[in-house]
Amino acid sequence: MSVLLKPQFPAAPNGHIRWGQLYGASLDWLIAQSAQGFDGLTLLVVPDVHTAYQMESALQFFAPEIPRHIFPDWETLPYDVFSPHEDIISERLKTLATLQNLKRGILLVPATTLLHRLAPTSYVHGHTFVVRKGSPLNIDKLRKQLEEAGYRNVSQVMAHGEYATRGSLVDLFPMGSHTPYRIDLFDEEIDSIRTFNPETQRTEDVVNSIELLPAREFPLDEAGVRTFRQNYRAQVEGDLTRSRIYEGVSQGKPPAGIEYYLPLFFEHTATLFDYLPKKTLLVLTEGVDAAVKQFWETVEYRYEQRRHDIERPLLAPEKLFLTSEMLGSWVGDYPRVEVQRFKEADASYPSPPNPLSLKGRGGERESSSLAPLPLRERGWGEGFFNYSVSALPSLLIHARQEQPLFLLFNFLKDLKGRVLFTAESAGRREAFLTLLKDNGITVKTL
Repeated sequence: MSVLLKPQFPAAPNGHIRWGQLYGASLDWLIAQSAQGFDGLTLLVVPDVHTAYQMESALQFFAPEIPRHIFPDWETLPYDVFSPHEDIISERLKTLATLQNLKRGILLVPATTLLHRLAPTSYVHGHTFVVRKGSPLNIDKLRKQLEEAGYRNVSQVMAHGEYATRGSLVDLFPMGSHTPYRIDLFDEEIDSIRTFNPETQRTEDVVNSIELLPAREFPLDEAGVRTFRQNYRAQVEGDLTRSRIYEGVSQGKPPAGIEYYLPLFFEHTATLFDYLPKKTLLVLTEGVDAAVKQFWETVEYRYEQRRHDIERPLLAPEKLFLTSEMLGSWVGDYPRVEVQRFKEADASYPSPPNPLSLKGRGGERESSSLAPLPLRERGWGEGFFNYSVSALPSLLIHARQEQPLFLLFNFLKDLKGRVLFTAESAGRREAFLTLLKDNGITVKTL
């Protein structure tokens, strides 16, 4: 399989190539091989959240050594009156903070999530700070920093974005962290930092430092509120005294669904592309175009439904999301691959392996031993490539037949090669092995 499925990359800095005839798991295998051979980050754009987690699991199977990250969706509908769960915000902020220094790996993102406008990079990086053992720390100053970053003062820390102080102890659950921490002070110096279990409140492991990310994707400090108020008055029509959004933010208590007013907290917004490292390869999977179209239909429908609410006047869709034209402009700046399951009717075929050198926005890329594709020129140089992969015939188990596995038996009889069977659990594996044995099929277990 590794010989037949050599990744073919665009030859130009913003070149474009299409991979076709990738049935079954061959698509996941090829993307894993591509990420292993590419000297940079692979941005894998998929139609929806379910596909993102499904492909992440497959990539874990084929290339466990490659770092994988999912930039999660808010999992709310456009203009919803609900805010995303704090765990989702935590994972999003963690991903944004690490992207700039991510030299290699795969970032999976649903197409609709890619359309959202984000806080500028200066906000995420500027509101991230590190607390280290042995460093001086003033509790009052830390409390102010945490509140300005959006953390909530509680009596007992249980969830992301919470902190509590008790004498010389500070408990906090940073965004992007899988565990809360307990800081023990000696006078105004950090004596120790330990993780603790939020259920039992018992300390566990000792650590040397903590990275503190902002608790929200927008600032709620004095400057952030002031910017919001100015932009709201300039961009939103209606009576300010009747707006729950304006009054809530002005009092430092943003209502649920405030995320759909995020652009008002900044002079300028960013996109996920602003956070990407210079060496990035875009891989667009099948169904992305349809997902973007359907998302915009949903956005426009919900905007028309809700735009006349005087207590929650809405921002225009273009202020919150990238249009398909804007997305196409950003995508055009990167070397990219479009992948599809079906066979492309008019496609080029591979040449013998030759060194490949790519240029990107980051400059010259190192040579690779992967074979370049002899592109068939079409306008601006679009290339097509079909891989030698066949779709599996039906192998359905007919439980009521005398030979339930006759389709599988006939397939294996004519196959010149090996077959890998996988199961969801040890119990299912044993049941399947018994079924195979009863039908005269012998397999080797690992």
